[in-house]
Amino acid sequence: MRKFYNKTEKLIKAALMCALLLISGFALAQPTFTLTAPNGGQNFLAGSTQTISWVVSMPVMAVQLDLSTNGGVTWSSIAVAPGGTATTGSYAWTVPNSGSNFCLVRAYSGSTVGLGVSASVFTISGASGISLTAPSGIVWAANSVQNITWLNTVPLSTVNIDYTTNNGLTWSVVATNQPAGGMMGGFTWTVPNTPSGNCKVRVNAGGINTSTSTVNFTISGTPSGIVLTSPNGGQNWPVGSTQLITWNNLVVLSSVQIEYSQNAGLTWSSVVASTPAGGTSGTYSWVVPPTISSQCLVRLNAGGPHTATSVATFSISAPVSQLTVTAPNGGQNWAVGSSQVISWGVSTPIMSVSIEYSTNNGATYSTVIASTPSGGAGGTYNWTIPNTISSQCLVRVNGGGANVDVSNATFSISAPVSQLTVTAPNGGENWAVGSTQVVSWSTSTPITTVSIEYSINNGLTYSTVIASTPNGIVGGTYNWTIPNTISSQCLVRVNGGGANVDVSNATFTISAPVSQLTVTAPNGGENWAVGSTQTISWVNSTPITTVSIEYSINNGLTYSTVIASTPNGIVGGTYNWTIPNTISSQCLVRVNGGGANVDVSNATFTITSTIGLPKHTVNSDYAIAPNPFASTLKIYNTSTVSSVKISDLTGKTVYILNDITNLDSIDLDLNELNVGIYFLSITSNRNTTTKKIVKTN
Repeated sequence: MRKFYNKTEKLIKAALMCALLLISGFALAQPTFTLTAPNGGQNFLAGSTQTISWVVSMPVMAVQLDLSTNGGVTWSSIAVAPGGTATTGSYAWTVPNSGSNFCLVRAYSGSTVGLGVSASVFTISGASGISLTAPSGIVWAANSVQNITWLNTVPLSTVNIDYTTNNGLTWSVVATNQPAGGMMGGFTWTVPNTPSGNCKVRVNAGGINTSTSTVNFTISGTPSGIVLTSPNGGQNWPVGSTQLITWNNLVVLSSVQIEYSQNAGLTWSSVVASTPAGGTSGTYSWVVPPTISSQCLVRLNAGGPHTATSVATFSISAPVSQLTVTAPNGGQNWAVGSSQVISWGVSTPIMSVSIEYSTNNGATYSTVIASTPSGGAGGTYNWTIPNTISSQCLVRVNGGGANVDVSNATFSISAPVSQLTVTAPNGGENWAVGSTQVVSWSTSTPITTVSIEYSINNGLTYSTVIASTPNGIVGGTYNWTIPNTISSQCLVRVNGGGANVDVSNATFTISAPVSQLTVTAPNGGENWAVGSTQTISWVNSTPITTVSIEYSINNGLTYSTVIASTPNGIVGGTYNWTIPNTISSQCLVRVNGGGANVDVSNATFTITSTIGLPKHTVNSDYAIAPNPFASTLKIYNTSTVSSVKISDLTGKTVYILNDITNLDSIDLDLNELNVGIYFLSITSNRNTTTKKIVKTN
């Protein structure tokens, strides 16, 4: 039995230990909150909706949210927000109307162990969502029907309306539970017969949403017999201008007192103590005083209830200038040193003006001229632009008093503009060393002489072409022999002094010298036989006295002299060359007239061993004319001739005529043959005779 109890006792102790372990485990597993918003520094408007957000170390079923408005001394519940399986959460909070600069929010679950609190205080601001617009600072006659009006800046449902006649000491009900309206609201009120000059109206939509007349208004016991017609709100009357105050008289009145307010009726100043009221209407010419304000009112007082005030405020503005700057008026670009016209108009007589200019958008001004005459309708002044480059320039013209005006917008004073323009070379030209080229320029201002320079490194440095050369009325030219400074980055600069400098718009090229001599024969493809006489020919476009002639048999690697010097004609020349025994298919001829005037055959020609013509004998019985020929050739004494054949220098037959019988002469039409040397073979019943012929055209 004792063993049984011992066993039971051990089981109970074990159970108790497990329970203690479980309890301690749950106690250790408390959630920890971190509040992420609001976290300090915010300013929440009462009635607005804001987000409270948090992070929690483990899922919880619910989150208690509290608010403190005294830095955490006391707390009030905001809500119990649902939890869930997530470790983050948020709650949409409608901010209460409990204005304070020491607000905190805290979040926790179950107990305040592990709670999360705003890192620093934030602000809740109270603000009315309704603003009364009328009445304020006006006179309403007893028993008249008037509109009480307001603006709503938050959604509102109904309003209560009260009024006071003792500046707010006591209030009387106008209406209750009236519709608030949308963005604007209003109520039509029959004004009670409670005369007073200390009246206010109050509209109350509940909570902070309340508004009261900003300025007392008047309830007059008897309807006024005078009605103000101008100014009645919205006018803008400049200081110093003359304006008409006008009114209508509903009863017979003798005189009126006129006052004005510049603070929406808080205080009043006299315009005139007494002026005739007029018959059914009246006017008063008022020179507007220098009391600039947008909250101005005029009040008429004809005695007793006969008063009237502007329905709404008007403005007294800064005096309006009777002078207007017309140029420069913004956007101009005036170059240093140029002469520009400053112009202005006036609508009142002004004898003279001073002119100033600013380069810092009006921060400071410098004098252009202290005094210059102004005409009846305005004036002009020719201004030589100073060297004060800026894009923030203004001109100010001052005619005295209010008659001052400034350019409407800024203009620019820019670097001086050249009155000289280079026209050639202006980019893209290719001028050969040794050639003569024309540098040209134009001018739009008188310039006596210019200097000319050129650059071969796109303007980094310049070298002199000529230090001084005359300039014409509208420009000039200069013949320039191109120096041996080969470059593709060349510019020309022409300088007429001062701002009158210009450079080529783009680079041009100075290239290797170009030959003025061209080899025309041999020029590639010819077959010239050893021992034959061939014509070397060339043309030239510049005067050349003599030339040397060389030939190469290795495509130009080396050259041998044909002749060291032979005369050259006006436009070229020829030389009859007996072909040497230097057989090659890589032959060239080079003709050299000195300097750049050198040219070589365009392609190789061939020196061959023999012509390959049939053996023949020369028979002087035949006569050939003309030789050289242009297109036709005539053979005489041909009675025994049976055939005629023409071969080129390679031995190729280029013309043949057979079956000739008993003709005293033969006419050959050789117009289709190319210019060159040919061999004419004439065959008779006795032999074959060969003669050299030359076609020239």
